[in-house]
Amino acid sequence: MKSFLFFGLFFGISQVFAQDLKLNNLRCEYKVDPLGIESRSPKLSWEIQSSGSGVLQTAWRALVSEDSVSLEKNVGTVWDSHKTLSDASIQVSYGGSALAPAKIYYWKVMVWGNHGDSSRWSRVARWQTGLFTTADWKGARWIGYEEIPDSNRMLPGSSGKENGPPRDTLPLLRKEFMVKGPLKKATVFICGLGHFEMRLNGTVVGDHFIDPGWTRYDKEALYVPFDVTSQLRQGANAIGVELGNGFYYIPGERYTKLTVAFGYPKMITRIFLEYADGSTENVISDESWKVSAGPILFSSEYGGEDYDARREQEGWGSPHFKGTGWKNAVVVSGPPELHAQREEPVKRMQGFKPRSKVRLSDRTWVFDLGQNMSGIPRINVQGEAGKTVRIIPGELLHNDSVDQDATGTPCYFDYTLKGGSPERWSPKFMYYGFRYLQVEGAVPEGEPNPDGLPVIIGIEGLHTRSALERDGKFSCSNELFRRTDTLIDWAMKSNLVSVFTDCPHREKLGWLEQVHLMGSAFRYNYNIVNTYRKNIHDMMGAQRADGLVPEIAPEFTQFSEPFRDSPEWGSSCIIVPWYCYQFYGDRQTLAESYSMMRRYNAYLVSKAKGHILYQGLGDWYDLGPGDPGVSQLTPAGVTATAIWYYDLSILSKTARLLGKVEDAAGYESLAVAVKKAFNEKFFNKTTHQYATGSQTANAMAVFAGLVEPADKAAVVENIVKDLRSRNNALTSGDIGFRYLLKVLADEGRSDVIFDMNSRTDVPGYGYQLAHGATSLTESWQALPSVSNNHFMLGHIMEWFYTGLAGIRAAEGAVGFREIVLRPEMVGDVSWAAGDYHSPYGMISSHWKKEGKTFDWSISIPVNTRAVIYLPAPAGAIVTEGGKLLQGRKDVTLLRREGWRMVLRVGSGNYDFRVKEGNTVTGAKMKEVYEQIKTPYKYGLVMAEDKNKKMDCPSIFRKGDSWYMVYLIFNGRGYETWLAQSADLLHWESKGRVLSFGDGVKTGEEHWDDNQKAGYVSLQDLRWGGSYALQSYKNRYWMSYLGGSAKGYEAGELSIGIAYTSKDPAVVHEWERLDRPVLTPVDMNAGWWDNHTLYKSNIIWDKARKTGHPFIMYYNANGDSVNKKGGAERIGMAVSDDMEHWMRPRRDPLLDHHSGITGDPYIQRIGDVWVMFYFGAFWKGASGAFNRFACSYDLVNWTDWTGPNLIEPSEPYDAEFAHKSFVVKWKGVVYHFYCAVDKKENRGIAVATSVDMGKSVLAFVDAPDKK
Repeated sequence: MKSFLFFGLFFGISQVFAQDLKLNNLRCEYKVDPLGIESRSPKLSWEIQSSGSGVLQTAWRALVSEDSVSLEKNVGTVWDSHKTLSDASIQVSYGGSALAPAKIYYWKVMVWGNHGDSSRWSRVARWQTGLFTTADWKGARWIGYEEIPDSNRMLPGSSGKENGPPRDTLPLLRKEFMVKGPLKKATVFICGLGHFEMRLNGTVVGDHFIDPGWTRYDKEALYVPFDVTSQLRQGANAIGVELGNGFYYIPGERYTKLTVAFGYPKMITRIFLEYADGSTENVISDESWKVSAGPILFSSEYGGEDYDARREQEGWGSPHFKGTGWKNAVVVSGPPELHAQREEPVKRMQGFKPRSKVRLSDRTWVFDLGQNMSGIPRINVQGEAGKTVRIIPGELLHNDSVDQDATGTPCYFDYTLKGGSPERWSPKFMYYGFRYLQVEGAVPEGEPNPDGLPVIIGIEGLHTRSALERDGKFSCSNELFRRTDTLIDWAMKSNLVSVFTDCPHREKLGWLEQVHLMGSAFRYNYNIVNTYRKNIHDMMGAQRADGLVPEIAPEFTQFSEPFRDSPEWGSSCIIVPWYCYQFYGDRQTLAESYSMMRRYNAYLVSKAKGHILYQGLGDWYDLGPGDPGVSQLTPAGVTATAIWYYDLSILSKTARLLGKVEDAAGYESLAVAVKKAFNEKFFNKTTHQYATGSQTANAMAVFAGLVEPADKAAVVENIVKDLRSRNNALTSGDIGFRYLLKVLADEGRSDVIFDMNSRTDVPGYGYQLAHGATSLTESWQALPSVSNNHFMLGHIMEWFYTGLAGIRAAEGAVGFREIVLRPEMVGDVSWAAGDYHSPYGMISSHWKKEGKTFDWSISIPVNTRAVIYLPAPAGAIVTEGGKLLQGRKDVTLLRREGWRMVLRVGSGNYDFRVKEGNTVTGAKMKEVYEQIKTPYKYGLVMAEDKNKKMDCPSIFRKGDSWYMVYLIFNGRGYETWLAQSADLLHWESKGRVLSFGDGVKTGEEHWDDNQKAGYVSLQDLRWGGSYALQSYKNRYWMSYLGGSAKGYEAGELSIGIAYTSKDPAVVHEWERLDRPVLTPVDMNAGWWDNHTLYKSNIIWDKARKTGHPFIMYYNANGDSVNKKGGAERIGMAVSDDMEHWMRPRRDPLLDHHSGITGDPYIQRIGDVWVMFYFGAFWKGASGAFNRFACSYDLVNWTDWTGPNLIEPSEPYDAEFAHKSFVVKWKGVVYHFYCAVDKKENRGIAVATSVDMGKSVLAFVDAPDKK
């Protein structure tokens, strides 16, 4: 009901017009014109396109026929839905007559829109049903070379056969048959175990690799349908099938992660021939088929594949073959159930040729393909018959040789030549993860070959993976993030087969935790729905009688604890069906999974002690003091129980969705008990930490909803503090990392995510990239002792889409029916682009920030709506399509949230532009000028002696006195002093508060020993306010310019932080942080501040206009853009704790392109912020002078173009009149500044808004400078 009200409220008032409704991307069970659909009520979906905006479907009509001719006449012979009033355009259930097996059904659809218009009929789509029952196989039998003896059979969990089964025979099977007349349709339904390659009339059928997908073969196997109409001909035909082992039979040779023998290779098939005259015929597998041992001598999922080309039998897959040594096939036992392969097939994808090669010996060469990937080698070789070429794949090198120590050794491919012309070969039934190929027994073409070895004419690596559709793409201006995206993508692609594997070599197992943890990252990139459904089915098959779902599925081996029962892994059986529903609207799969979900929860209940779970691996591979492995920093009870609580929230929602109200109430009651027990056991009410206070413990508690609302902000703050205290280093592992990112993003701390993932040291993606990784590695350290092709730490990719691109589903939305677009502009990212093909169509978010202009192009699919968060500060000019938003009926302003406008839009393409420049009007600037001008120069109030130069006043009030913090330069560098006054005109120096260091004498040199130029922070900024210092964390604060070089602003200068808990009005040495908080060599230093940092002013913005409470304005210079070196500009940094600072943008705030724009100081006059600053050496101006700029949002500043506030005019400021500090007190404005005369005497002067007389203070005349 809520969705309906939202829907009607928005679109009922929108006078927008749809045009040209068009239908495309028609799908049945998520596929275009699929074969082998076993559902008796398949789900149909379509996408709608329109040139209009705010377009919705209000009704649809579908027709389904047994022939396309009837459909062309708009006749649905098996179903006519008639006009159905519904907005559903995905997951629409077929509701016609009962479907027959192995039959093609044709369908089309039309829709009506919310403006009274309708589409034309769609194109004609089709699906072919699969084989529903055993009888539908028409008597086909499992056949093979021989039946496996019981002594060789090994099922998962069996013992006593540690060495594994012996080699088996890898057979060829063939059958000749006649096609009696013209064909209308020919379909092959085939399953070959472990894997098969099929030929018809000598030509390979399809482009699949390692069909069918992996299953627990003692329970079921998958068949694959092929349309082979074009490959058959009237008369004699032949089918040939070659078999490999896969996971069906793993011989105990070479490397094996596990050994299993469900049986020897076997095959079952039905060829269904439909003739043009309406008659049908079946060719089935039985003992009439012929079988022979093939040229593959060895086939192991882990150890490799050997091929002897001399054993090839030319023409064996063609008619009229006259081979010898063939026998009748043996009818053998097979898996008890057969189901159609729903997931996309694995295919050979792009090829990689060597970038370089290294000679190890006369007969051994190593080729670098440049990319770590899952795949197979392919060689083109020529040489004498009987010579064998060995190819050893690997992802790393050691002493220039391939290193398989971490990925399973030995694994290799042997190819024995038949001799004669060049021979091209690649493995058929085994893949590996590799970047390098070590070739033994052959020589590259053109290289010396004294032993007459075979010659390698060509070699390459073929990447293999599941042929999932690409649903998304992402890019941004940050090179590290772009490379990180590619790094993770390669690990994802390399572990996509019929299951989500952990690695493509050492294990190739379907570890379950990342199926849900990386689910969103995968979903944004690839259409994983059918792989998800296959994975859910695997988990159903792996579930034990007591309800346990083990950590891997299919469970090809049974690991000992804690590698079998971890709730963070097993909970995939609850989370993944829910995600399948959330991501794709797949309610049917959720319903089918409900029994498994209930049984697993019952198992967890049986294992819990006081509603706490303690078993499992915990936060696997977290960054603790020891080697990575089982959780070190977070108790297993925290992660296991938190994930259980999350399970319960899903179960309650699922039960209500399915109408099981009593179940839902039970889960909700249990969740209350779990939450209570969790907080009693793990939550420290004093520190607001969970358990050990680790990042994972706190983040998982927040994500799961275990934290009470009153405590949430403090727990999140503890997460941020922990990260900041570690220089933004994460400690979370395999389980916690995704939840850490989710919590930070959801709580508006994408700035922390940026910092955390911008590292080039450990833990950082940049470290892996810097050390040569081309695919994400298992460990942050890119250890050579573990996998270097693992996607388990790739969770940042989800944030690339949801954070930087800002594409998210609304809370509770299904299939992205309701969309949220909220891009995060953090760090130095100046543009980002994300596209995601949702079930309704393409969602796009492309933004660019250039200067004070923000451009954002978005696309919202038809039949959806979106709430968008447009970055548009107060006063900005906002347009869409070049037109102002005022009066627009297709764009609705909902509210403002800080510096964002929250808008509601319907479907369509939108181009927003936000112009932030000149947001303070000229009239307002003039008004401010009139309030702050000080035409009366009173004169000097602090004057130097012959050896000291005074500079940079900053003033606060305490009690009845005024206090000035100022600088003295005495030849060595800056020190910071304190003075006191009762009336702002007469000052007395009290002493030093920041002094030179004695590092040379003590042997402990510090970065700031010779420069400490301080400026008090966090004053009351209200114009005419108290000017009192505010304490934070019971401390008063000061930023300062620091450096180790002697001289006037000499050497590399950075900004440090000083603080005191004592009375700031009493002279004492302030304490300092032990390192600078901003330096010109920081990784995020910009082009404008990468040389030297100067004066700073920190304000406390309790409204958090920038998202942070503390803002530092500072001036600096840099030289990396357009040869503007030497110019000083004013920029900003932000902080949440006064100790850790971040630059939120790459460009300065004020820039006059030459000379100095410096020494900012901020006050607030009404709703306008005023920045006082000085200029010097500008083009067309002379000397140094004080000016101001204004802003509404503390980021975008409008510069004053009128007269200077202060400029040289008197003998004491004849050279420079600069560096402001302005006070309004009792109606009088006091403008303090640094005055420099022609003899370079330097002191503090003041000008006022009313005539206060003249100062009698003067410089003590210093000698002329030579």
